[in-house]
Amino acid sequence: MSAGAKGGDGPPRKGEIFTTGVFVRPSRILLVSAAAAEIARVERLLGLDNNSVDAVATPGAALASLKEQKPDLVLLGAALGNRIGFDFCRTLKQTPSLHYIPVVIILDGSAVGGQIDALDCGANDVVREPLDELVFRARIRALLKYKRAVAALRNARNTLEQDVHERIAQLQKEIAEHQRTEAALQESQERYALAAQGSHDGLWDWDLRTDKVFCSERWKSMLGYPEDAPLDSPEAWFAHISPLDLGPFKEALSAHLEGRTLAFSFECRMQHRDRTLRWVHVRGMAVRDKDGAALRIAGSQSDITSRKLMELQLRHDAFHDGLTGLPNRALFMDRLRQAIARMKRDPARAYAVLLLDIDKFKIVNDSLGHGVGDHLLIQFARRVREFGRATDTVARLGGDEFAVLLEDVEDLASATAAAERIHEALKTPLVVHGRQMYATTSIGVATGKPRYERADDVLRDADTALYQAKAAGRGKQRTFASGMHARVLSQMDLEHDLRDAIKTCEQFVLCYQPILALDSGRLVGFEALIRWHHPKRGLVSPLQFIPIAEETDVIGPLTQWVLRTATAQLKAWEAAAGRDLPVYVSVNLSGKTLGDAGLAGTVGEIVRASGVRPAQVSLEITEGSLMKDPEASLATLSCLKAMDIGLMVDDFGTGYSSLSYLHRLPLNILKIDRSFVADIPAVARNMEIVRTIALLADRLGLSLVAEGIETAAQRDWLRSIRCGLGQGHLFSRAVVAAAAYAFMADNLSLQ
Repeated sequence: MSAGAKGGDGPPRKGEIFTTGVFVRPSRILLVSAAAAEIARVERLLGLDNNSVDAVATPGAALASLKEQKPDLVLLGAALGNRIGFDFCRTLKQTPSLHYIPVVIILDGSAVGGQIDALDCGANDVVREPLDELVFRARIRALLKYKRAVAALRNARNTLEQDVHERIAQLQKEIAEHQRTEAALQESQERYALAAQGSHDGLWDWDLRTDKVFCSERWKSMLGYPEDAPLDSPEAWFAHISPLDLGPFKEALSAHLEGRTLAFSFECRMQHRDRTLRWVHVRGMAVRDKDGAALRIAGSQSDITSRKLMELQLRHDAFHDGLTGLPNRALFMDRLRQAIARMKRDPARAYAVLLLDIDKFKIVNDSLGHGVGDHLLIQFARRVREFGRATDTVARLGGDEFAVLLEDVEDLASATAAAERIHEALKTPLVVHGRQMYATTSIGVATGKPRYERADDVLRDADTALYQAKAAGRGKQRTFASGMHARVLSQMDLEHDLRDAIKTCEQFVLCYQPILALDSGRLVGFEALIRWHHPKRGLVSPLQFIPIAEETDVIGPLTQWVLRTATAQLKAWEAAAGRDLPVYVSVNLSGKTLGDAGLAGTVGEIVRASGVRPAQVSLEITEGSLMKDPEASLATLSCLKAMDIGLMVDDFGTGYSSLSYLHRLPLNILKIDRSFVADIPAVARNMEIVRTIALLADRLGLSLVAEGIETAAQRDWLRSIRCGLGQGHLFSRAVVAAAAYAFMADNLSLQ
């Protein structure tokens, strides 16, 4: 403490700040980090509050620095790594000469959790990257202020304890010499009372021989009582201690009085005069006779309510989601582990886990903003929480993923009924920022089984069921069943293999199915169809891997490879024939790539590089893909049409096109879906549908291709309604390039 703080008249020394009559030394902070950017940022932020920052790169260097001089605070940077930071913090807190130094840990923002581990290793505070600069500075200021207050309190307490020890020594001397007199006792009591008046802590003195308790004015004021309040007996003292703490308090006190502990120290709750509870830290030491029997015990009492509330808040925050207030993943997993243990002890104590995922939540975030998305999460959490029982745990695991732990369920039907209640509750719209929004959820259900040993296994199976529910469409639920996990793993393995295969594309091959004019039988083109020869699974159907490719970022590169390979093959056929060929090649275009703003440019670049004429290339887009965003489709297709690229609507008749949009799209060909052709001429309804499509194509000036022609009767009927083109097994299956060229050579007389 500076001279000014002691009341001196001298000016402040260099490096000190005069604040309301007290000289405050600028705080020195030791930062453990090897990241230059992190060091610069911390120095800048803490320098704004006149703090100095010393940076060291490693915990070893930090320990060496701490041996020479003690900083006011140690800051462990995120670049240090969470685990290294936790171990170093634990080392500091276990070192007697260093444990009092506050430690703040900056957690890596990409790491999951960590707050509990940080607090368990002794950290005084935890912040997470990215830093909120104002909050970060405020927390550092608060800790520094708290440390200065603790230091001042420690000095006052040391002075007080020294006075108490001196008094105890005097009493022991008087007892040993049998020369204590009433006057000396009175003088000692007056000195004790004077010390009590000057201390911020409350002082107490219990004379075990008379069973009288002296409590200082400050001790009484902590509990809202005036100085003359009759609190002079152990019973009056103990009556204010919370019943939850009274038993352990008396046990700790008896242990010290019996000589089993060197000092008495206990934290407990005491009832204030206004009926609220205050946290206090009670310390004391007994005065003993020559035989070691306790004659009296004296000590102090500190109000630690603020610190306890802060600790409770930190612990609450560590186990609850900050946005919705629901239990977080850590608390949910702890309760799930308890449910597993209960079922191990009593198989009748069944449980179930519901895993929920909000359908299309990303669209809300992307289109309306994260503020609306957060409010939707809050309202969704409130709605789900309302449906459950008091014994159920509703938690937010992260993002838009929620979980419900149903305890003491009767059977699987009870769990599925709970999922149905959630679906039913969400039929009423949520009010988000004054706007009504309908939210649906996919739910995976996993019921408790004796075989479960770990909470992660239950959650994994619920997640597997959720995956199946999402695949079934919006607002669905699925219950985990044996074999489901194996199928999901198989799909995951297939996705992994597909990502590897796309790197070289050596496992892929194109087959070509001829497209012919129905009236003359002349070849007009080929549809390029991809096949995947998996090294272990053999031939994998496009029905298996194309949906996976569309769900990932693989579909774009895969489509480009197909287009590049098909156009190069067409150019190779022309080179083999020695002339231009009157045929085109069509490539299927995924609806996922249709929304790519750079699609037209990519297609144009591939076609130009191949050397074929743009009119020899057609792109097939499913009707459903076109109708998802007709305006965006129109813009992309117009660019392709301007290049003279052919455009087909694939699977026409299955996508419920809007004719107001269809006539605006720059199309060349409609392809009748094979599902309509398959039952011709047996099913009259299908014949009417195909006849209507043919009439529509004629009115719009579009060519018409029928897929899946397998019989001469189908061909003849299609030809009768003026369907110009067709493909199917009647003419040829999809064949490899060499066989396709042979078919073309024979059809076009190229020999």
